[in-house]
Amino acid sequence: MRRFKLQTAWPAVLALLWGLCFAPQRLPADSIPPRGAGACPLCRADPGVPIRMLTDSAIDSLGASLAGGNERALARCDSLYRAGRFGAPGSRDARRGAQLFARLVTRNAYSYVADLATDSTQIHEADSQALERAFITYSDPGLYPITRLRRVRMGFGHLCLQYDLRGSLDTLTTLGSRKVRVRIRDVEVDGDRRRMLSMMLPTGLDDVVEVLLPAHYSCRVDHVFTQDAEGSWEAVVLDEIHGLYLRKWGTHGPRAVMFWTTLDAMHLDALPAEPRLGVRIYVPDLRLDLPFLPDVGFDDLREMDLPQPVMRLGALPTPAPDWLEVRAAGFDGWTGFGPVPAGLRARFPDH
Repeated sequence: MRRFKLQTAWPAVLALLWGLCFAPQRLPADSIPPRGAGACPLCRADPGVPIRMLTDSAIDSLGASLAGGNERALARCDSLYRAGRFGAPGSRDARRGAQLFARLVTRNAYSYVADLATDSTQIHEADSQALERAFITYSDPGLYPITRLRRVRMGFGHLCLQYDLRGSLDTLTTLGSRKVRVRIRDVEVDGDRRRMLSMMLPTGLDDVVEVLLPAHYSCRVDHVFTQDAEGSWEAVVLDEIHGLYLRKWGTHGPRAVMFWTTLDAMHLDALPAEPRLGVRIYVPDLRLDLPFLPDVGFDDLREMDLPQPVMRLGALPTPAPDWLEVRAAGFDGWTGFGPVPAGLRARFPDH
């Protein structure tokens, strides 16, 4: 059976913005109305709560802080590796252990999206001009295209993107160290012809998947902390997704994307007994139109490659440590570890 694995380190357009929050008077969460059917609570011109406008210099400053933290984490990992903490330096087990440790202790987009989107004091807002410098300075600040991005808002448990899809567009845009084709085109989805922003995103199968976004995308964001029989873990869950389609062996409408890791992983000084790390995309009733085969049903929770850590482009030493496999588009072998937590399996059951 063919494996359907998407490498879409999911929504992170504001991954570099952590820490920009000031502290106005705390407002109750119900200041933002609950989400109705297809309604986005962040779309109103005046949402009735403070809006924090983010500048490119502030975003770049936070990007430098985030990338610097990841550089120090990798250097600490290398010191532990050379000291024999993961086994005899140079051995296969030691190299694997060091890379797994690096995946646990470096920071990617999900945690910072959660910090901003779950802020119950204010909305964080930026436009494409404020984000442009980050997307040419840092690797993997996010995998949403900022081309034609009119506005992004995060806060009160929600994320909202608005694009300007007027006119025509067919260009290459830079996402970290990759060049990705972005177009505006009319696409038939659910029986209707709709104007979409199309991004051809590299996949884990050395191919591409087409990511389609309409003029408006929104989702709910939950940051979950759990202690269960499998250990302590935390998860960032992007749920109730509206306005996202994937085209690969058919057109699919994901409901949720989730990232989980060992709780407080960034503070580890050794590998935990049961490392927890992974990303899944939830597509209920997933069916793939495979060439020369009848329609095939698959597990609704599909594996995705981990998002790469945010790094300053060109920051890694040359040559890189022997346990860190560096390629043009990031670190090789940057994958999850261990099973899907039972709590997430229960929340997102297979249909």
